[in-house]
This record gives sequence, structure tokens and C-alpha cells, in this order.
Amino acid sequence: EIIGDVIFQNLKGDSTILEIKNFRVAEIHRHRGVGSALESMLYSFAKSNGFKKIWVDTHQDNLDMIHFLIKRRYVVEIMTLSMPIKEL
Repeated sequence: EIIGDVIFQNLKGDSTILEIKNFRVAEIHRHRGVGSALESMLYSFAKSNGFKKIWVDTHQDNLDMIHFLIKRRYVVEIMTLSMPIKEL
């Protein structure tokens, strides 16, 4: 049983930034320290491999992740993307 996972890579164009592509904890294992343990291991990995920053891209409606990041002192920037409607 997989209870959580993190997928990450170097941010394209800047090898000093570690980009988190996916960060997941199975719902039945949330609020039990699994996410904190994953984030702590990721932080240690980033620091020991010369990264200067960790970048997390999440959807603005992913309030659980945004709260998780704020609680761990990440700087949260809200960005929106508006797409024009194509007239038919």
C-alpha cells in the first residue's frame, strides 16, 4: 500500500530550484504526519544536493495543499489564468 509520494525535478531553466510536480498523501493517512515526513525528507534532499529553493505549483482550489504549504512557511503566490472564450 502506498500512503504517499512526491514527484520532483529541477525547475526547467534554473538548476538551483527543486520543483515539486506531485505531492500526494492517501486520504485515509492524512493528518497523521505523512505529509510532514515527506516534506522534511524532500527539504533535506534539496539542501544536501545544492538546491536553493523549492517550488510548488498547485491549483488555487487545492486548499488542503495551500494550507499545508503556509503552515510550513512557504511563500504562496496566487496566479490565475483566464482564457478568452472563442466565439462560434
